[in-house]
Amino acid sequence: MSLARQIFERMTNRNVVSWSVMVSGLAHRGFIREARTYFGRMPSRNVVSWTALVQALGQAGNVVAAESLFFVMPTRNVLSWNGLLAGFAQHGKIAAAMEVFEKMPQRDEAACSSMVAAHGDCGNLAEAREIFSSMPDRGTIVTTSMLVSYAGSGDFAAARELFDRMEVKDAVALTTMVFGSMLHRDAVCCAGDTPENGHGEDVWRVRAKCPDVLLACASLLREKIDGGWSQIMGKLQSQILGIDSEKSLDKVPT
Repeated sequence: MSLARQIFERMTNRNVVSWSVMVSGLAHRGFIREARTYFGRMPSRNVVSWTALVQALGQAGNVVAAESLFFVMPTRNVLSWNGLLAGFAQHGKIAAAMEVFEKMPQRDEAACSSMVAAHGDCGNLAEAREIFSSMPDRGTIVTTSMLVSYAGSGDFAAARELFDRMEVKDAVALTTMVFGSMLHRDAVCCAGDTPENGHGEDVWRVRAKCPDVLLACASLLREKIDGGWSQIMGKLQSQILGIDSEKSLDKVPT
């Protein structure tokens, strides 16, 4: 971003697009103070710059500032609503998140996924399932959130059933099943690393193709686990740098 800032500051003709690129880039990389500074300097603002700052403030946990900014926006789109919703949901503000969700003029998969994950983190599995079941079309994002919710609650029968129905089993879904199984000692004996209880073959198939999954799972199991299940999975995913998100269990040789 330092190079981008240097180039931007040398520009003689800046428009709302170039300003928005700077605000959005800084915000999404966690440079919130700098993003707010550039936002304040903008001669004119569009929905992209407003939304980027709302999303960044929400992700950083400053949901009060995100909400204040959201309500003074001259125009809002579905990304603006999702940014505020995700901020509340990711930080355990379920009532506030639900209020935003109910007021949304248009709900997409990302919004439903945020609510499913939030309810799952709080142990409200029935509410998570209700939102998931109400969706006519369920993509990979919301399906994975429901899978994480099942795994987090320890309902591995439901998690396995949903996992088996998924057409695309990406790294997130894959790791959720492996880590959840290890955590609850359902699919693998952590001490001896041997399959048991019927699901162990999946662990061995994953091990053959994605050994980093098991290494990251084992590493996280040795740490003190804090936060909601989706936060734990986010931490775990950040450790798995060598996994292609498009890798699928279905492609693993048996």
